[in-house]
Amino acid sequence: MLFWRSTYSKNRDKNSVYELKKIEIGGIEQWILIRGKNRDNPILLFLHGGPGSAQIAVSKAYFSKLEENFIVVNWDQRGAGLSYSKDIPKNTMTVKNFVNDTKELIYYLLNTYNKKKIFLVGHSWGSGLGILVADKYPQLIQTYVGIGQIGDMQENEKIAYEYVYNYAHKTNNIRAIKQLKKIGEPPYNKLINSMRIRSRWTNRFGGKLYKFDMKQFMLNFLISSEYTIADAYKFIKGNSYSMKTMWEEVSNLNLLNLVPKLNVPVYFLLGKYDYTVPFEIAEKYFNKLTAPFKEIIWFNNSAHCIPFEEPLKFQKLLIDKLTDVKY
Repeated sequence: MLFWRSTYSKNRDKNSVYELKKIEIGGIEQWILIRGKNRDNPILLFLHGGPGSAQIAVSKAYFSKLEENFIVVNWDQRGAGLSYSKDIPKNTMTVKNFVNDTKELIYYLLNTYNKKKIFLVGHSWGSGLGILVADKYPQLIQTYVGIGQIGDMQENEKIAYEYVYNYAHKTNNIRAIKQLKKIGEPPYNKLINSMRIRSRWTNRFGGKLYKFDMKQFMLNFLISSEYTIADAYKFIKGNSYSMKTMWEEVSNLNLLNLVPKLNVPVYFLLGKYDYTVPFEIAEKYFNKLTAPFKEIIWFNNSAHCIPFEEPLKFQKLLIDKLTDVKY
């Protein structure tokens, strides 16, 4: 992590693509990272989690094998990471605007690389956004892949709270028991503060990251050529801003009711130990969802962050499942 960004790679093949650039999406400047060894390959767009958990800084470390088969696009969404600005009006941080932003970005990518459709991959909050986009604009989506898939957010929170509460008692963690009793069962009186407390204990008890090298992840973030030291500050600010402005709306999403049917092929990738977005609800949504094709794939050594917990298996799976698809 330096004092300037690397926005262009000199050491690349003639037909490859590497661009870190800001474009206008939804009336504001937003940043995208586009990497691929062959611009003739299909486009794979990632929708990161959070809201606010931008991933441009670590994408090169965890998605490089995908670049051999896809034009891989990572996007720091409105208000997140490089796209954070204190000047973004709070009233624009809505699910509807994020759906529109995604549509606008997809059209930009299709026009730029002369494609008809993209592969859409959503993680956590991004999986909620991805479902809504695939539902509204199926003509733009070749296949949708949901990781740590959102289903019914209120049910998610109930199960997540039950998990940490029971785990705290099982391990006799007095501090956790005290804090969890104080916030009480959901729905919470103080939504964001209570959710953060529950989330903190979910992380501590293995419901977010199961087998994960945090030191390596942080090193990958710190040595990123796409982020500067100042951008790390923007990442922190953007994460907080996105959660504060969006969580009330996001926490009420119920995709089981909103989107019971999709007109695109669907994969759900679920971690066996996920209690951040509990796998039980994702599986319930999968069973209810109607789609022309659907498959659920389990990651037995992951919780919520599959791309970073089992990156090699994750990338190989996407390559195996998607590269034979006509686009």
